[in-house]
Amino acid sequence: MLITSTQAFSLVDCQPKEVFVGRYFGLYQQIKTFKEVDGDYEEFKKRAFDQYRRQSTKIIELCKKHRALLKEVKKRNLSYPNLTKYEFNQKLMSKIDFIIKKYLDSGLNLQQANEAFLQKVKSLGFPHKTNMSNDLIYRRFTKIVQAQLKEEIREEQINNLEQILFNEKKDPLLNINEINKETQKIEAILSKESFENPYTLKKTIVNYDLRSFIESTSFSPNKIENIKSPIDMN
Repeated sequence: MLITSTQAFSLVDCQPKEVFVGRYFGLYQQIKTFKEVDGDYEEFKKRAFDQYRRQSTKIIELCKKHRALLKEVKKRNLSYPNLTKYEFNQKLMSKIDFIIKKYLDSGLNLQQANEAFLQKVKSLGFPHKTNMSNDLIYRRFTKIVQAQLKEEIREEQINNLEQILFNEKKDPLLNINEINKETQKIEAILSKESFENPYTLKKTIVNYDLRSFIESTSFSPNKIENIKSPIDMN
């Protein structure tokens, strides 16, 4: 288990350094930077901090925007998309399990699979010191994946909040987990059926109750500045 039940999953918390990793300095960017400095870990940390400083204003504004949207939707007593800690854990573990799976499928046990994975990660250029333990590298890797997942969910939640506030005539799904279920339905339909005409497609949408899912993917282009009622951005 990557996150224990005592660790709170929260998007409202909006830790700037975690947002930076999840949004601007994920796995690809970190490996690219580490290679650019020829594996010098101290130089890598300096470059990472420089990039963090350059993005800090954007991160602060993003956190303000997210808090303001949540404040406004709560003030209007509207339901909004959210995830439980359990749902987030499941998403995170499925990402890690997917990465490890190919090593397990090759016949290795869990410990061997983890070791093989870490060797591959290091060979690809994942930032690490020469004497850094595999356990620490694994924890750093999972934290990056966790930060990236949080930002994916944050972006989706912001889009849904904007839709709820700026386009309330639509009926968006109110739980991200429900969106995942509807996505699975669509994938099942596409794998089993081919639509011969628009009528067949329309009938399938009605039968599977996919209207609200399809509508919820069309987010309003309006921005938070367009909210008519004043919002405290502090």
